[in-house]
Amino acid sequence: MLLLAGVTALATAATGRIRYARTRFAAVIGSIGFITLDTAALVGLTLTAPALAWPLALAAGASATRLALTARTLPRIISA
Repeated sequence: MLLLAGVTALATAATGRIRYARTRFAAVIGSIGFITLDTAALVGLTLTAPALAWPLALAAGASATRLALTARTLPRIISA
């Protein structure tokens, strides 16, 4: 559900042409949703994984990369 909400918020931000403030708000909400989702996935993965397999390591790496990139661009979106 959180993934769908994040995608919807970012899609709204990408296509929003009426008001800049509304577009920026949707981008911030979508980014925070993805940060929350990736953090929950990494914590859940760490706590429940019986052993580290290569697909699991690949997915965790991708999630951590997306988390870092989203967190890095969030201050620029908020201050714009």
